Amino acid sequence: TITSFLHTVCVAALGEALQPQTKQYKYIATSIPISLRRFTSIPADTFCDHVGDSSWVLPIPKNPSELASKPWTVAATHCISLQKQVPTAAEAPGLLRLLGGKYTPYFEGMFGKNRAGTLEISNLGRFPSVKETGKDVEGRWHIEEMFFGQCNATFGSAFKLNVVGSQNGSLGLCLNWTEGVVEESLARTFAERLIHYIEDSLKRED
Repeated sequence: TITSFLHTVCVAALGEALQPQTKQYKYIATSIPISLRRFTSIPADTFCDHVGDSSWVLPIPKNPSELASKPWTVAATHCISLQKQVPTAAEAPGLLRLLGGKYTPYFEGMFGKNRAGTLEISNLGRFPSVKETGKDVEGRWHIEEMFFGQCNATFGSAFKLNVVGSQNGSLGLCLNWTEGVVEESLARTFAERLIHYIEDSLKRED
């Protein structure tokens, strides 16, 4: 539900940032990576690249503030849509086998082309405690807050929101974009409106 909530306020913030350009742009393409560990039986403490994808193409909201005023209601509906895409999340990465191992020229061929999406939200979930894993990975140091980021390669979405939870209950958000790919003014407006909508929603009792 947290991921769907962030998706809702992001769409609202992007919608507001894009209002001056709605004659040129009509839709926002979003995606949320889905872990495939539940299908591949890979332990949680093993590094791997077992991830699928869920995606949506949404019209730019005409009234972003109205959308942001009821984020949890919209998030509940979006969460259902997200869950429905879990069983088919492996289909897109599965198509890579059709490249016959020619991955490098395929991805290099994306230089100079339009991005596949507008926004990707990657949520790693909460970092588990010692009680949950039975493994003390901290030693002499202690984790208080966590953040993570990922590179904006030649493919993928123009914006990436990276999310991870800490043991103390805090949530680390890291928004990144690539200079030269996204206009700085657009990116700054999006970031400012996103912060505003998140803070505003935290003040609401509903």
